[in-house]
Amino acid sequence: MNSFISLALAFFLAACGATEPYVYRPDEFNRNRPTFNVAPVDLAEVGVCYNSMTTTPDRVQALAEEQCQAFGKRAHIADDILASCPLLTPAGAMFRCVK
Repeated sequence: MNSFISLALAFFLAACGATEPYVYRPDEFNRNRPTFNVAPVDLAEVGVCYNSMTTTPDRVQALAEEQCQAFGKRAHIADDILASCPLLTPAGAMFRCVK
């Protein structure tokens, strides 16, 4: 029983470390979507999920900038997307990609 608790605790702590910010794509794994696994030709907005306790606003902005710059645009903060992000990265920001 003691080793089970230790193993469960180890898995829990390992999961807590997986808090890097990432680009949120709501239908990324929806195989029925017509654009599934097709590279976008333009980007109007980008969402970023992150953990506000471990990620700086500059890092979130940089990730959004990186995505928008691929289309010759700049990222401008637009809104929060709190209800869309999972437990380990509970905060979210939506950026508009503008010329």
